Amino acid sequence: MSKPTFTESDTLGTRLRKLRHWRKMTLMELHDKAEVGIGTISDVESGKRQPNTTTLLKLARALGVSLKTLTGA
Repeated sequence: MSKPTFTESDTLGTRLRKLRHWRKMTLMELHDKAEVGIGTISDVESGKRQPNTTTLLKLARALGVSLKTLTGA
């Protein structure tokens, strides 16, 4: 399966959710692999929270993507 496609309007949360689904990971699996709280991941995906750099790096590593791919920056 190829990487998901993103649009310019995709938020960080949308990108995170697309990447998690692309990897066929549940919130719990991403939580376990990234060592980031389930609530934090859920809040980022829903746009309720902006993660710090450390959290972004953990999520990107757990998903096997670059920080640029995750953030779109």
